[in-house]
Amino acid sequence: MLGLCGGAGGSRWRDAALMLAVLVVLGLDSGRASAGEPSVQDRAMARKLAGEAIDLVKAGDCASASRKFDEADRLVPAPTLKIEAARCLAKIDRLLEAADRYRATIATELKPWAPRVHHDARKAAVPELAQLLEQVPSIEVTVEGATGREVVVLVDGTRVDDASLGESRQVNPGTYTFEARSGIRLVSRQINLRRGEHAKVLLRLPPPSPDEPAGPAPPGAPPPAPGGPWRAVGWSAVAIGGAGLSVWSIAGLVAMGQEQDLLDRCAERKCPPEAHDDARAYATTKAVSTAGFVVGLVGLAAGTGILLFAPSGAPAAGPAEEERHTPPAEVEAYVGVGAGGIRVRF
Repeated sequence: MLGLCGGAGGSRWRDAALMLAVLVVLGLDSGRASAGEPSVQDRAMARKLAGEAIDLVKAGDCASASRKFDEADRLVPAPTLKIEAARCLAKIDRLLEAADRYRATIATELKPWAPRVHHDARKAAVPELAQLLEQVPSIEVTVEGATGREVVVLVDGTRVDDASLGESRQVNPGTYTFEARSGIRLVSRQINLRRGEHAKVLLRLPPPSPDEPAGPAPPGAPPPAPGGPWRAVGWSAVAIGGAGLSVWSIAGLVAMGQEQDLLDRCAERKCPPEAHDDARAYATTKAVSTAGFVVGLVGLAAGTGILLFAPSGAPAAGPAEEERHTPPAEVEAYVGVGAGGIRVRF
């Protein structure tokens, strides 16, 4: 591919030729724009953007250069700007976007008096697009072992339409993560696609476990938590325990302040009548703190026990390279000044 982004080294004469082409494309003259044509201000801005794009290409930043070429092309549509944007995108492996720019270059309608560089750009886009399309990789995703339930397939976190499963589709070169979910079963694979490659990705789900719920899963819904209702009860107990410890720590700090105030006002622990309400408030706060401590410890102990010993419902193991298993969670209670709760490490 010729052009600023496509050549090796970018010689001076090529840079000068491209700059001249950009100037011709933008119609940088002192005359007024005719009706429907870009204004003088648009042409000036497009010239500035194109010059910045050329500088970015020389600096090796083709991603930013392609955006500048696109901005200039929106102001003053020209096939030379489109093709340079395409070449920059192709150089950084954004092949699908580059193909769109090439098609836009070819589809540009030219007037009889259009500069020759316009016709040259449109002509050059045809073989360059053909060469590019030969390098676009493709993938074909299929799933096995999902009978009886709807399967959800994700590519880099985005759901794949069911109709496209088993069909080849073009993608840019790069690393992709594929996931298939069916009920509580999950399988994951990651592949790296290079230019011109075609990959068939097989996601083989393990057999369903006996405690997997029957019936179709709602579209896009995450799989139910392993262990069924017991794990939900466990996490609820842990949450209650964490809240209890928070109440204990906060109420305890308040009670400490109230106690110190009463000690200053009540000599030999005998309070004057005007301090009786404060003494009752201190007793209430202390009771709340104690109750929070008891609830916190009981909740954390019960919840942790349920989480550790409840049925896991984990799927059976299959081929190591095609599955992703969640390691057991480590549940740790913590208490700090003004806070309390749990930490969960996976």
